[in-house]
Amino acid sequence: MKEVNFNFSLTDFLAYLFPGAVTLVAITGILCLTPYKYLLYQMPWDNILTSLLLIALAYLVGVIISSLTSNSETEKILNEIHPPNFEKEIKEAFEINFKTTECEAKKWTSDHFFAARSLVRERMPACSAAFDRQSSLRQFRRNSIFPVRLLGIAGILTGLKGIWDNPGPLNGDHIFKLLCCFILILISVFGWPIINRFLRDSRLTNRKREVREVCTALLALSKSEKNKEISK
Repeated sequence: MKEVNFNFSLTDFLAYLFPGAVTLVAITGILCLTPYKYLLYQMPWDNILTSLLLIALAYLVGVIISSLTSNSETEKILNEIHPPNFEKEIKEAFEINFKTTECEAKKWTSDHFFAARSLVRERMPACSAAFDRQSSLRQFRRNSIFPVRLLGIAGILTGLKGIWDNPGPLNGDHIFKLLCCFILILISVFGWPIINRFLRDSRLTNRKREVREVCTALLALSKSEKNKEISK
């Protein structure tokens, strides 16, 4: 059996770093609205060590978010075969490679998918790069849902506080500030649901592509094994 190495890619790193950084930005924005904002002014922002610590903290926050949101994903897609036009052939390929006829009596489940993915990763490491990329992109988008929502809440609170803190006379400067606050609130109220919807839909698309890459690779592996037997 070949040893399978998993290469930690830049996408995997950003799947934790970017959501963590957005979360920290949102928390900082909310903190600026509280009496504890003086703590931010005491931070040595121009220090390289501070920058490195913030990067490490953002990555850690991203890992925590990923752990907390991992159970929010539905596994319905894993119970499907893609492309569906090759469902019979892919089930036969699973039976050939795993020496079982279980697929004839049961529907395709997530257990079949995970077993097929492990086999493809072992036998066809070049093909595994394709579905690993889809898995990384799916994780990136899943991890970004909560930070974007938190950023939207921070925007709403910032806009409301801006309106509350500007009760002055209606001159040009005051109207401009109020207009900016209203625009910020509108963007936050309507913006983050749209972005979250996009992230959820694209996350499901990545999962579906991952399933497709695994199933087609399993089918190709089965055909390759048959050709080897015929050549013998």
